[in-house]
Amino acid sequence: MSTAAPLICSSSCTGNLTILEIKRSHARTFREALQLVPKARKGSLLKASLPELSEYGRAHPTVTKVSAGTVNKQLGAVQAIAGWGYHNGLVPEDATWADPFSEMRLEEEQSERAPFDAKDLQTFSMRRCFRNERDTCGSAG
Repeated sequence: MSTAAPLICSSSCTGNLTILEIKRSHARTFREALQLVPKARKGSLLKASLPELSEYGRAHPTVTKVSAGTVNKQLGAVQAIAGWGYHNGLVPEDATWADPFSEMRLEEEQSERAPFDAKDLQTFSMRRCFRNERDTCGSAG
């Protein structure tokens, strides 16, 4: 593979890899690092890299971590980029490529939220901002 091959960074944990070089072990390492990321990030954690966030999470096991849904969203984003690259010629036609992110998603818990009922929907529709009237209903910016 030439040095000009397109690169994809599956995470700061593995470095820059071409799409063809990403293996399931890289995807697994990425998923495991994401699972250690603290849910609430303040101070120096706001701009921390994935390895720094996962190390913090490992050192502080009682800190609440991001949800399985958040991990799946990040996995899906990287999977979409890799898939786009594959389908748009960034992987040579003669190369065998299997999506390393397939079947990597975590099982998610069912939401405890109930759907809106008719009374809830009526309450929303009565607000001026939902009737196309000017109001302070949205952001002030």
